[in-house]
Amino acid sequence: MSLPSEISFVSLLQYSPGGSDDIAKQSRIIRDAIKRDSYVPVRQSDGQIRQVRAIERAADAVKRLTGEHPFLARTFGADVVLIPMPRSAPFRDKSALWPPMSICKALKARGLSGEVLPILERVQPVQKSAYAGRGQRPNPEDHYRSTAVTGLAELPMFSAKKVTIVDDFITRGSTFVGVYPHITEAFPGWTVQCFALVRTQSFISIDQILDPVEGTITCRNGQPWRHP
Repeated sequence: MSLPSEISFVSLLQYSPGGSDDIAKQSRIIRDAIKRDSYVPVRQSDGQIRQVRAIERAADAVKRLTGEHPFLARTFGADVVLIPMPRSAPFRDKSALWPPMSICKALKARGLSGEVLPILERVQPVQKSAYAGRGQRPNPEDHYRSTAVTGLAELPMFSAKKVTIVDDFITRGSTFVGVYPHITEAFPGWTVQCFALVRTQSFISIDQILDPVEGTITCRNGQPWRHP
């Protein structure tokens, strides 16, 4: 196994885990709604407040902005296969909450994917990054060894050769770096891209939540560094 030294990623939203202003607080409300696959209040053109699923609203934004941002157009489309990132532990209940899968389904419903393939599985549990203490976050090698691609023999034939790995959040990028080799091994010669709906901004203030970017994850001495 050889982990990539650098990969690119695309993200739509950002949130501040520690900011105290109104934008930071609103970003955490959206964060929680995405993690729970629940609703956020949205003011309509008539002034009325309506509850909207956060993931559905984000998928609408992706579709709306694809024509403005070439990196979104490269990441999504009717010829792209989406692969949802697995959770931090193997599934024991098929009805369990799985935000990356919900994101993939919402994107496909808007014509931003041809297929959704839940073939990347967590075979061993890892510590959830959100609850890990300093120095306890799983590294890319942990993610590689705890995941696997299954069900390849049952896949249909695809004319396009583009796949996007989809996650709900990105902090440093360890998970993407760790699973990336599994996907390139399973789909040799394909273009493999990474999309995280939300990126964590731990050390800088944010002035807006909707902020589409294309960035890089660089791995040095087994540790990933994300920019931006």
